Amino acid sequence: MTRRQFEAAALATVLTASVEARATSEVIARQAPAHYRLSVDGLRITALCDGYLNLAHTLFPAATEQHASELAHAAFLTPGPLPTAVNAFAVEAGGRLILIDAGVGPSRGDTLGRLPAEMRAAGLDPALVAAVLLTHLHTDHCGGLLDADGQPVFPNAEILVAEPEWQFWSDPGLAARAPAAMRPMISVANQALGAYRQRITRFMPGTEPIPGIRSVALAGHTPGHTGFILGSSNDAVFIWADIIHVASYQFPHPEWGLSFDVDQTAAADMRARTFAQVAGDRLRVAGMHLAFPGIGHVVRDGAGFRYLAEDWRPLR
Repeated sequence: MTRRQFEAAALATVLTASVEARATSEVIARQAPAHYRLSVDGLRITALCDGYLNLAHTLFPAATEQHASELAHAAFLTPGPLPTAVNAFAVEAGGRLILIDAGVGPSRGDTLGRLPAEMRAAGLDPALVAAVLLTHLHTDHCGGLLDADGQPVFPNAEILVAEPEWQFWSDPGLAARAPAAMRPMISVANQALGAYRQRITRFMPGTEPIPGIRSVALAGHTPGHTGFILGSSNDAVFIWADIIHVASYQFPHPEWGLSFDVDQTAAADMRARTFAQVAGDRLRVAGMHLAFPGIGHVVRDGAGFRYLAEDWRPLR
């Protein structure tokens, strides 16, 4: 080998190593697409991750700093803000594609707004969504109805929202009465609903807004906070929306509510009753803020409760 050939070979080796290192770096800098599927009584359910947000422990007024720190440490969480998943669920039923919640939407930080891309990665086209069931109208559930230009992300979808939730957020006097921190959420909710105003259907909690999907009133977090039960067999899944936000805090302490619960007392009572019911019934739950894919069971644990994430299962 001549000197020139040797130098060329050496350069090629360096460049190849550099490209491989860069490619590896780019790959490991992001997670794989976040979707997880299961089948329940003829329904195909896909858990989707819109991303995550960080919650400060100070958002839990009943939590003492020391005890909150102890619980976080016991859950192997690093000191500081609490990473909290933002999930949504797609349901394929009777040839229709239904979405339960829409995520946060664009321009809300680097860790959020991934739902449309995750849907496409799962083979689900946002343009084919026939209906979006909203558990409630907080920004991390309805903000994703719009893109960065304020246009509908789901152009062919009917939007279904519980009547009490609609009445609360569409009240023209709400912004004037609400705390300043709540006003951006009011604005987002009304922008999102306004873009779909010709395609909004309101339903009463306790009914089936879509055949085979039963709604459950979970008022407290918001006045029309609603869950949905998918299926009727022992494999049924209860999508309980925002019954919980931080597992390490609220399973042992259902009484620990969030400062942005509209009615903290009612929310805490609903959380405790819901935990007791699903634990007693051994009902599988799915949550918007449980660690992705957000599916598991609740069991009693002393005076509180504990969450058992469901093991990975092959699709049947």
